[in-house]
Amino acid sequence: MKTKSRKQEERLAKTFKGIRIPRSGAMSCWKGDVDLKDWKIESKTTSKDFFSLKHLELLLIEKHSVKVGKKPAFIIEFLDNNIFNCSEYVIIRYKHFISSCENISYLKTNSSNSLLVSNKKSFRLKKDVLDENWLNDILTSLWFNDIPYVILHLLDFLKIAR
Repeated sequence: MKTKSRKQEERLAKTFKGIRIPRSGAMSCWKGDVDLKDWKIESKTTSKDFFSLKHLELLLIEKHSVKVGKKPAFIIEFLDNNIFNCSEYVIIRYKHFISSCENISYLKTNSSNSLLVSNKKSFRLKKDVLDENWLNDILTSLWFNDIPYVILHLLDFLKIAR
């Protein structure tokens, strides 16, 4: 039986026309969960209404991405008993967001912004806050230990990552 995380990895690889990395990147030479042309993705799932994001997780996928000349992306899927109420969000560095969405002006010029700040080892991302921001066209920024990130809905990330 396939785990929820493996199903997520396979779906992401198919959606983005990428490659699912065998054994979820457990091999020393091939890290991450999904490889795309320009991006390396680490993916997580949770059935809770929050996700405790560790800064180290973001730094690790970035380290492995830089080694192979790709941009890092961290995807969180919030599972729900109602299949139509699942949400997926992508965390990327602000600099990669700006360089990747040159042709998508509405993403870059959105004047509404929600800022989250943390100087701790981890940060609790709440599904309802992310959902509300996305539904109201509010771009969510995260300053995590002085490093700027952007949190995008998967549908918006699809527009810049394909």
